[in-house]
Amino acid sequence: MNIRQLTHFLAALEHGSLVAAAEQLNLSQPALSKSIATLESQFGQDLFVRLPRGLRLTAAGRALERHARRILQDLEAARSAVALVGAGGAGRVAVGVGSTFLAAAGSAVLEVLAAADAEFDVMTDHANNLKSALLANRIDLYVGMCNHLEGDPAFDIDYVFTDAFTGVCVIGHPFAGKLIAPGDCLRYDWVVPQLEETVRKALEAYFIGQGLPRPRFRIATNADQIIATCLRDSTLLSIAPEATVGRGWLEGLEPFKLAGFDCERRVGIVRRANASLDPLGERFSETLRSHIHKMAPDRSLGHVRHVWMPPAGQGT
Repeated sequence: MNIRQLTHFLAALEHGSLVAAAEQLNLSQPALSKSIATLESQFGQDLFVRLPRGLRLTAAGRALERHARRILQDLEAARSAVALVGAGGAGRVAVGVGSTFLAAAGSAVLEVLAAADAEFDVMTDHANNLKSALLANRIDLYVGMCNHLEGDPAFDIDYVFTDAFTGVCVIGHPFAGKLIAPGDCLRYDWVVPQLEETVRKALEAYFIGQGLPRPRFRIATNADQIIATCLRDSTLLSIAPEATVGRGWLEGLEPFKLAGFDCERRVGIVRRANASLDPLGERFSETLRSHIHKMAPDRSLGHVRHVWMPPAGQGT
């Protein structure tokens, strides 16, 4: 299979006729027929049903169509990027940003994007979705939580930021701003991020380790705003990185400390293992790392650490 065959396949699909497609491609009809027949032979399936007055896609043809279009679009994007660099331009980078990281350190990302003499495609999502996008080559790198990637040989991680997970509740909740014993949490249900399985498992292990039943996860959702709305309108509890509480989609909510709960979020700049970035991607990574490190209370550590302490004398 080659690019020319995919171009011929899509032209035949769009025109619905080998005659019209051959004319548009400046080919003879026999040459176009042979090209498509070769492609069908390589897949071992018919891609079109030949009708007296045109062509109709088979199920195999429909399956190929989406991928063929993406391949040609990616090829065109690659040509444009290379041409831009060759003409002295800065190029284009596809960047993913974890939604919870954006709430905590979005200003650093925005400063880097605004200052760079370049073009960016920016995708914001949960870490698991960014992982899938990275593996599918839809993004070049992402910055976000990477606990779930540790030990996975498919990725290279440059750690830049760490903080701890904490309980979250509505302002005025009996737990707000306090140090809470795990047994007291059994009176309330939880709303949790569906895709962050590492965090949910850590929370379950915490309760089981205390000899208590698993917490009741009444709602599990991928939507940050649903979590925030549920918390603001109820006595539900949730869990989030300390650095995000009171910011972004968690604005107006308060933390509480679970006694003895120790779960750290590690944030890094993630790329595919052994994948080289173009100079623009490398500059973006280095500049973002520098901006994040400037936010660090202890600059010698090179990462941000937010330490939560309950107000003096508060507890349950």
